[in-house]
Amino acid sequence: MRREAEGSPPYWAWLYSPPRLRPILQALLAIEHEIRAALRPGLDHHVAHVRLEWWREECVRCAHGTPAHPLTQSLLEAWRAVARDAGRQDSPSSADPSGLIDTAQWDLAGATFATRAELTGYCDRWASAMTQIAATGAGGAAGTAGAADAVGAAPFGRSLGRALKEIELLADLAPDASRGRLRLPLDELEQAGVEPSALARPPWPPGLCALLRSRQRQLREAL
Repeated sequence: MRREAEGSPPYWAWLYSPPRLRPILQALLAIEHEIRAALRPGLDHHVAHVRLEWWREECVRCAHGTPAHPLTQSLLEAWRAVARDAGRQDSPSSADPSGLIDTAQWDLAGATFATRAELTGYCDRWASAMTQIAATGAGGAAGTAGAADAVGAAPFGRSLGRALKEIELLADLAPDASRGRLRLPLDELEQAGVEPSALARPPWPPGLCALLRSRQRQLREAL
């Protein structure tokens, strides 16, 4: 793991993951870090788009088993090692992290979520590229509880990731809103009588607090 990541939620996720899963998770977290670098404040917008386009092409190469970047090479190598250990011959397309590109492009555009379905779709794309890949790897690793059911691990990882990603979005609600990224659906804000601009200015009005409490409770139940 990168030194600057120590103590962060991704660091603890890596630290407490099964040993066979750590190389997969480490590669995924590093790839996400590189992709999200395109959102760095002050980076030229054209440069950011070029960077994301290169990574999208790299994700295609990874899905076809011919990655060029050291991080995607590490991901595929770790994925294949787990598959061999479990006696499987998984397609490299199962380790395709392109969902990280989709969420980064959404954020670069500063797009808002008009409905709950759009927000769920955003979280689902992230989950397909992170927790689904990790859970499938863990499910196929020797000595893990899910060693016999890598297929069943995929939908579990995806549903888990959707909830985890939304919790992460809500935790950064105010700073993201100050950067123009609204992490709640516009229709739900309207129903609660909350102006979108209020998200960037805590303390929040009662209607927004009630909406957040309700959603946090639903996400905890989902987990």
